[in-house]
Amino acid sequence: MMLSEAEADRGYVDLSLIVRPDMRRFQALDLVLEFKYIGLKELGMTGEELKSLSREALADLPQVKLKLKEADAQAKTYAASLSERYQLSGLRAFSVVALGLERVIWAKSAF
Repeated sequence: MMLSEAEADRGYVDLSLIVRPDMRRFQALDLVLEFKYIGLKELGMTGEELKSLSREALADLPQVKLKLKEADAQAKTYAASLSERYQLSGLRAFSVVALGLERVIWAKSAF
């Protein structure tokens, strides 16, 4: 199994979990996660304000939309590279944005 920072197309995947083909006795989930971070100051919000908003409202914030878009693009690029390199057919890619240390917004990439 491969974990963490796999090199892909001159970049590094934030987190990957890929089970070696010779160890696949059970159906396993191969994953790529691409993380982005937005500080509370950049959001112009307090932790309490973040807690009061729904996941959907947070995902609609311009800064969050931008970071999710960036993470999604990187996740797709890395997933394509790793899928080709390791001949993976079921690799799943996720983009994750942390909002301060208070909240996490994620989306599954359409890879």
